[in-house]
Amino acid sequence: MFSDLTSGKSFQSKFQSSAMWAGLRRDSVCASAGPDAFACKLVTRNSWPALPGSKPSERFELPGVLNKCKQSFVDFYKSEEEDRNLKFHLPLCGVTIQLSLPKCKATITMETVQCAVLSVFRKTRPVVSYAQMRDTLSIEPELLQRVLLTLLSKPNNHCSGGLLLKAPRGKVILPTDRFKMNAKFASKMREFSLPVSHRQDDSHALEQA
Repeated sequence: MFSDLTSGKSFQSKFQSSAMWAGLRRDSVCASAGPDAFACKLVTRNSWPALPGSKPSERFELPGVLNKCKQSFVDFYKSEEEDRNLKFHLPLCGVTIQLSLPKCKATITMETVQCAVLSVFRKTRPVVSYAQMRDTLSIEPELLQRVLLTLLSKPNNHCSGGLLLKAPRGKVILPTDRFKMNAKFASKMREFSLPVSHRQDDSHALEQA
């Protein structure tokens, strides 16, 4: 277990010094990425207990920039470790983003799947239906519902509401529901984390929305 932690840090350092990572940072999509913008923790299956918090079947499509980083790391790993298999446990991955809204500028830490859901909103597509999200992300309905509940509810008591708004309003999420970013979202905190979707109590998720 401790050997994994040491070797994982060493491999991460090699990746960040590699031509693959340098080439990725020259890509227009990743041009602003710092040297530590993407990090992976390598663990050996036999050295760690079963990973908690999600079902092995939970899968979803990564946003473009994250998918490029992931694929670059996979290619580098295969070039260094030809006889070993690499598997990402995406439900336990995390992302830190800089949110900029009219009433809020904050640093938010969230699960990768929460970031993936937020990434479907564009200036050219400000309103997205549940069905569109499901199809765009190739995500299981149960997982999508749990994630949406965390994005519709207040991250903490210092926030004015959730990051997303739903129409029609209500606690039940239907395939015909439509969602958009909450342009009036405000927070007294400059840094905070979103509720974790796999621990969210669904029955109370929208009480403060």
